[in-house]
Amino acid sequence: MKNIVAVACLAVFLTACDLSLNFTCISSVFPFYTDKDTVFEPQLLGTWQDKDQTNDVEEWTFEQTTNKSYQFTIVDDNKTAKFDAHLFRLGQSQFLDLTPSECKYDAKQSEMVALFLIPGHLVLQVEQIAPDLKMAWLNFDWLESFITNNPAALAHQKESDRLILIADTPALQKFLVEHSNTNELFSHFGTLIRSKRKPAMKTQ
Repeated sequence: MKNIVAVACLAVFLTACDLSLNFTCISSVFPFYTDKDTVFEPQLLGTWQDKDQTNDVEEWTFEQTTNKSYQFTIVDDNKTAKFDAHLFRLGQSQFLDLTPSECKYDAKQSEMVALFLIPGHLVLQVEQIAPDLKMAWLNFDWLESFITNNPAALAHQKESDRLILIADTPALQKFLVEHSNTNELFSHFGTLIRSKRKPAMKTQ
C-alpha cells in the first residue's frame, strides 16, 4: 500500500512525456542519484527548443538553483511544468533526474488528497550538452518487456497498466550502469538547440 500511495503524484509527468522527446515515461518512487553523484554543467543553463521544430512555442529552460541543481521548466503553449533537476554521472555515462517542484491537488477535492501527493522521479540519459543537447527517455517498450521476462531484475509495480519502479537508489543505479550502454534502455535520442529567444538564467 505504501508504494501505491507514493506514486500518486507521478501523473504530473504525463505532460513532460508528450513534449520534445516524444516517448512514454517510466517513473520511480526513489531518486536515481545520490548527492555524491551530482555534477553541475554551466553549459546546460539556458533555453532550448526542438532542433526539428524551431517554430514550435515549446521551450525547455534550465536555471541554476544551487551549486549542483537546476530548476527545469517546460513551456508548451499556455502550459507550464516545473521540475527540480539533478545532473549526475555513473562511470562515463551522464543522466538527468527530474522530480516535480510541487504537487498540487484540485481545489474542489478534500485536503486529505494532498497527503497522497508524493513526487516521483524520471531519468533521462544525457549523451551531449554542447553545442546541442542530446537526451533520451527510458525505452518503455524495452524495459517493460525486460521486466516481464525478468521480474526479479528490478523492483516494480503496475498501476492501471502503467509501470512504476519501486527499487531503491542503489538498485536503480546498478541497473542503469548495466544497461545504459546497450542501445536498449536508452535508444532514441532527441536533439535540442539553443532557443532563438534570450535564455532565462538565474544568478546567485
